[in-house]
Amino acid sequence: MSETSKTQQNVSLLGLVALTVTTVIGAGVFNLPRDLAGLAAPGPSLTALVIASIAFAVFVYCLKYLQDHYPHLDAGIFSFPEQGFGKFIGFLSCTGYWLSIVVGNVSLGVLSVSSLGYFIPMFRGGNNIASLILLSIILWFFYYICTTGAKQASLVNTVIWIAKMMPILVFVVALIFAFKVDVFNSGLWENVFVADGMESSISGQISSAMAKTIWVYVGIEGALIYSARAKTKSDASRAIVISYIVIAVTYLLLTFLTFGALSQAQVAGMEVPALGGILEAVVGKWGAVLMNFGIALSAAGCWFGCCLFAGEILDVAAKHEIVPRFFGEENSVGQPVKSLLVSTIIQQAFFITIIINESIYNVMALFASSTMLVPYFTVSLTMVKESLRIDKGFKINALLGCVSTIAMGYLMYSTGWDYIIITALLFAPCILMYYFARKENKKEFLTRSEKLIAIAIVLLALISLFLIINGTIDLSTM
Repeated sequence: MSETSKTQQNVSLLGLVALTVTTVIGAGVFNLPRDLAGLAAPGPSLTALVIASIAFAVFVYCLKYLQDHYPHLDAGIFSFPEQGFGKFIGFLSCTGYWLSIVVGNVSLGVLSVSSLGYFIPMFRGGNNIASLILLSIILWFFYYICTTGAKQASLVNTVIWIAKMMPILVFVVALIFAFKVDVFNSGLWENVFVADGMESSISGQISSAMAKTIWVYVGIEGALIYSARAKTKSDASRAIVISYIVIAVTYLLLTFLTFGALSQAQVAGMEVPALGGILEAVVGKWGAVLMNFGIALSAAGCWFGCCLFAGEILDVAAKHEIVPRFFGEENSVGQPVKSLLVSTIIQQAFFITIIINESIYNVMALFASSTMLVPYFTVSLTMVKESLRIDKGFKINALLGCVSTIAMGYLMYSTGWDYIIITALLFAPCILMYYFARKENKKEFLTRSEKLIAIAIVLLALISLFLIINGTIDLSTM
C-alpha cells in the first residue's frame, strides 16, 4: 500500500463512533415509542428496552474482549468466528452480514427519498420514476465519496451524524420541559389495548415489546468493520463502547420522555414518523417539519454508512482468502473499488426492480432480514470458545459469552422457523463463491466438519424451496 493510501486509513475515534451511531440509529428510532406503545404500557415497554440494552451490552463486551485479545484481526464480525471455528464459518458470517447490509440499504434508500415526499409530493412512496432518478443520483454519489478515501468518507459521515442528531436533541430538550409525572404514572403498567387482544399481564407485555426492542441495536459492531482503517486498533475497541453508551442513552431518553408527555393511546396513534407527531403535539407544526427532515437525513446517513461497510467487509474477506481476490482490489487511496462497485450495482438493480415489480425486492428483503443474525450468533459462540482457552477455564468471560449466545439465539428464534430455514436459500448458492476463492488461493475447500455444515445448508435450502412450492411457507404473508 502506498504512502498516500496509508494516510487514508487514519479514521479517528470520533469518526468510528459517528460511523457506528449513524448506522444503528437509523430511521427506526423515529418510530420506536409508537411501536412499543402499540404493544405494551409504558412500564413494560421501558423494561423490555432495558433488557434489550443489557443483552447488547453483554454482546458489546464480547466484541471488545475479542478485539482486545485479537487486535490483528480486522472486520471482527466475521474474522472472530473464523478464528474460533475456521474459514468456512468465517465465510458464512461474512456472507450473512454482507447480504443483510446490501439488501437493507435498498429499503434505507427508499425511506430516505420517500421521506422527502413530506416536502416534495413527487417523491411520496419512493417507488416512482422521480424517486428512482433521485435514488440513483444519491447512490452513485455515495459510491464516489466512498472511493475517495476512508478519511474523507468518515468526515462526511461525521457531518451527517451531527446533523441527524440535532432534531433528536431538540426533541429531548422539548420533552424534558413537557414531561409530567402524573402522565407517566397514569396507566404505567396497564395496557390500554387489552380489549383489542393485546397482552394484559406485565410479563406478556414485556415479551411482546421485546420483539421490537431486541432489533434496535443491530449494527453496533460498526467500528469493528472499519478497524483496519482506524488510527489505532485500540480506537476500534473504545469506539464500540462509546457508541453503545450514546445509542442506549438516546433510546432510553426518547422512550421515557415520550411516555411522560403523552399517553400510551396517543403515542400508539401517531402517524409515521411518530417522533414528528409527538413533537408537534408538544411544540406545534414546526416539530413535525423538523422530524420529517430528520428521518430523511437519518435514513440517508445510515445508508451511506452501510455502503462503506458493504465494500469494506468484502475487501477484508478477500485478504482472508474466503472470497475471490477480485473483491480485494483497491485504488490508489486504498479503497476497495471493486467490492464497492459490485455492492452499488446490486443496489441499483434492486431500485429498478422496485419500480418494475416491487414483490421481487420484497422477497429478497425477506430472505436477507435474518442473515445478520448469523454473525451475531457465531461471534457469541466464539467468545465462549476463546475465553475458555484464554482464561484457562469457565470464568466470568465464558459466562458472558453464554449469555450473549442465548440472547442472539433468542433473537434468531423470535424471527420464526420459516425465516431461519429460508436464509439457507441465500447461503447455499454463495458457497460457490467460497469454492472459487479457495481454489484460486490453492487452499483446501472444506474440512470434514465443514462439509457436514455445507450439506446441512444445501438440504435446508432444498427443504425450504419445497415448502415454498407446496404452499406450506407463503412468502406473501410473511
